[in-house]
Amino acid sequence: MAPLTTDSIINQIDVWPIDIGLTDDFVISQGAIEIAENAFVKITLENGIGGFGELAPFEELTGETRDDGVIQIRNLAEDLIGKSVSDYKTISSEMNEKEPDQPAPRCALETAMLDAYCRLNQIPMWSLWCKNPRTDLVTDITIPILSYEKSIELAKFWHAKGFKTLKMKVGIDEEGEFRLISDINKMFPDFSFIIDANMGFVPDQAIRFINGLSDKGLNILLFEQPQKKAQDG
Repeated sequence: MAPLTTDSIINQIDVWPIDIGLTDDFVISQGAIEIAENAFVKITLENGIGGFGELAPFEELTGETRDDGVIQIRNLAEDLIGKSVSDYKTISSEMNEKEPDQPAPRCALETAMLDAYCRLNQIPMWSLWCKNPRTDLVTDITIPILSYEKSIELAKFWHAKGFKTLKMKVGIDEEGEFRLISDINKMFPDFSFIIDANMGFVPDQAIRFINGLSDKGLNILLFEQPQKKAQDG
C-alpha cells in the first residue's frame, strides 16, 4: 500500500445521474430494463486527481433506486472527506458496517476510490488483484432473457470473442430456457455455464431444471438464486 501523503486525501465527491440506452433490453425473471437509470461518482483528491465509479441499481431485484442511491452516496461521502484513498480497505469496511443494505452506492464509491488510488500511484486497477490480466483474470458474459434466436446469436458472438463461460438468465420459461441452454451446449461444448434464475423458480422447478442440464453433461459452475430466499423447500 502506498504511504499516506496529503496527495491521497479525498477532497471532494460529486455524483450526477445519467440515463443510458441499452442495445438490448436487460431482462431477468424479476423484470426488465430498457434504459439504465444510473449515476456517476467522482472522487477528487487534494492534488486534483479524480477517480470514477458508477451507481447501477436494479430496483426489481434489490429494491434499490437511483434516487435513493444518490442520497446514500451523499450521506456516505460526508465520512470520506479528509480520508486517504490509501486506506481503501478500512474505508470500505466502514461503509459496509454503516450501510450494509446499500451495495450499489457502496460499490460506486469503492470503485471511484480505487480508481483514484490507482491513478495516484500510476498503476492499472487490475494490478490490485493479479499479476497478469491475460491469464489471471477470467470472467463470464451474461445473456439476459431474450428470444431464442437473439440468445443463440449472442452466444455465437461471445464465443468468437473468446469467452468460455456464459451466465444464462432464466426463470420465466422453464421448457424454452432448457432447450436454449442445451442447444448452446451442443453448438459450443467448450462453454461452461452459470445459471441465474434471480429467484424465478419454485423448489421443484429448480431441482428439475438443474438436474436435467446436469444429465446432459453440461459443465454447470453455479446455480445462482434459484428461488426466493424466504421460500421453504
